[in-house]
Amino acid sequence: MKLFSRSFVLFAVCLSAGLLITVSAQEPTKTTPGVEWQRYELGKGTFTALFPAKPTEEFTPSPAAAEMAIDLYVYSVSTPNGVFVAQYAHLGAEAEKWPPNSTTFYDGVWKGIKESFDERMVAAKSPQRTELLQTRSAKFAGSDGRELVFNLGQFKGRVLMTRIRRHAYVAMVMRTEKMELADEDNSLNSFVLKVPEPVKTLDQ
Repeated sequence: MKLFSRSFVLFAVCLSAGLLITVSAQEPTKTTPGVEWQRYELGKGTFTALFPAKPTEEFTPSPAAAEMAIDLYVYSVSTPNGVFVAQYAHLGAEAEKWPPNSTTFYDGVWKGIKESFDERMVAAKSPQRTELLQTRSAKFAGSDGRELVFNLGQFKGRVLMTRIRRHAYVAMVMRTEKMELADEDNSLNSFVLKVPEPVKTLDQ
């Protein structure tokens, strides 16, 4: 579990940084009518998704001394009423041995998100803490995965995630009450995964 809480710190940090931008907006408004959501190919071609603007990219290569290799790509767009995030991680070969129903990845992502957000709240001397409201099995882009719903102060977060062999995908929306629910659904339901085929060995 420690492995994933450490490895996905960047994911949570990017989310919380986006929230700081959102909180500082003086006059939150609904998504501007007529804004055209565009589809972007991300994660080195491993998935596409709709965003209301061009997402910024943060890439963290796996440290040489890591217990498990994880190359991490995080994409985010901040709006006056929330944050849209997509994340792709290419996991080490050990992930191939995990059983399909393993919860290690899902538990680790949530642990990393909660710890990062809560640490920022403590540093800001805020009493607010991340509260998990719901977790359940769910479909993400047609694949079996996990859905999380949580609160952090005025923000409500919803996360969809799945792992397919060595390929892990996470989508998240953090919103205030002023964000249209249609925007949340538009983002989370837009993902198309392009999972690379496993490399065949000579004896296959």
